[in-house]
Amino acid sequence: MYRVNINELKSNFKKGHFFWGNTKEFASGTLAFIQGLQKEYGDGIVACKIAFKNFYFLLSTKSIVHVLQKNNKNYRRSFAYNGLRDFLGNGLLTNDSNTWVEQRRKIQPAFSKKELQKMSAIMWQGIHKTISEYNPNAAFNCTEQMNKITMRVVSDALFGATDLKGLEALNGALYVLRKHANDKLKNPLKAPLWVPNKANKRFNKAKSEIKEVLSNILSATDANNQDNLLYWLRNPAEGQPMPVAQLLDELTTLFIAGQETTAQSLCFTLYLLGRHPDALKKVKTELDGLAEFNEQGVHQLAYLSCVIKESMRLYPPAWAMSREVIEEDTIDGVTIPKGSVVFLSIYAMHRNPDTWEEPEAFKPERFAGSKKDPEGYLPFGLGPRMCVGNHFAVLEMKMILAQFLKKFEFELKNPEPIELITPMTMSPKEDIWLQLNYRSITSEVPQ
Repeated sequence: MYRVNINELKSNFKKGHFFWGNTKEFASGTLAFIQGLQKEYGDGIVACKIAFKNFYFLLSTKSIVHVLQKNNKNYRRSFAYNGLRDFLGNGLLTNDSNTWVEQRRKIQPAFSKKELQKMSAIMWQGIHKTISEYNPNAAFNCTEQMNKITMRVVSDALFGATDLKGLEALNGALYVLRKHANDKLKNPLKAPLWVPNKANKRFNKAKSEIKEVLSNILSATDANNQDNLLYWLRNPAEGQPMPVAQLLDELTTLFIAGQETTAQSLCFTLYLLGRHPDALKKVKTELDGLAEFNEQGVHQLAYLSCVIKESMRLYPPAWAMSREVIEEDTIDGVTIPKGSVVFLSIYAMHRNPDTWEEPEAFKPERFAGSKKDPEGYLPFGLGPRMCVGNHFAVLEMKMILAQFLKKFEFELKNPEPIELITPMTMSPKEDIWLQLNYRSITSEVPQ
């Protein structure tokens, strides 16, 4: 039975099918469903029945901050992460056991400002090598190329410079894994993995391919090389070294999560700049005014930082989160029963008209001059579970965009409004295509 106190929730109970509840609406058009709730209920809390479970959609910044930060100990990963857990194992993203804190303490130092500073030259040179191979005389598949360049950067950072052939061959396997996670979330009747159907066979094959490639790279990487993140995972500042199985789970998590989300953010940012030539002109003026165009100079790109933030406000790759309530809680006067699922839409929060002026507009200037981001801006999450690689991701995006926009002019081949999909992360439904031309004013990137 669907346990909800309708007298308490009053109008904030979204009626649905007597058996399926709101499952089909949610699965067939997730973003449209959530935007419909926001339009109908504003900043309220809306109870729904999805996948035979009690869902509470939290639509206000205050409610979301309550769950992620103020009372975070009363919430754990929901069943929605089970599909991810099938291939990420017990990595930092999916672990909800008592060992999570120890994991975080082992991994966090690898992403410190000191370590990022050490990796920045390797990242910069790898980006330069990849961008130098771009051909302005051919149509440029932005979606495909941003996936490749972020794969290179993450690979260089995790393992040091390595042969990308094995990793690039995994694109098909990565698609299968992401589809599995999405299907498991939206289809409550999906067959368990022990059933030998075609989908499960494809999943198990894809999972084995990724584990094999990462295991081979792990074996081939110099254990004494301190210029990569792997060294610090093998030699944590606190606690004992990770068992090999756990190390592989963490590498899989960092590789998959870090690569895809950044690639999507880059695509969205270039799409937005292509539709807003005034903003693109400001970025180029800022780039041309740098005294030193290198891995250190990118830290001075204040306007580009605003562009990235605004892009991630409008199109946050990590667009939603969900949590299971451990013990009964009260949020904004509404009782949330134990075992219920709370759904947090970062996408909807980033477009809330009560928080943002002209929420649908691309206005990078809204972030200018502020040392602290608005409370309603959470592209990397909040609280103890905030993305461990957030500073790495922003630095990577700034480096890639700086070198790309310094070297090329571009036009969108498909400038029409994009249709969004939300399999594991938010992404455009169709690939984004560009037409590139060399800029007349460029500065050579140091070799």
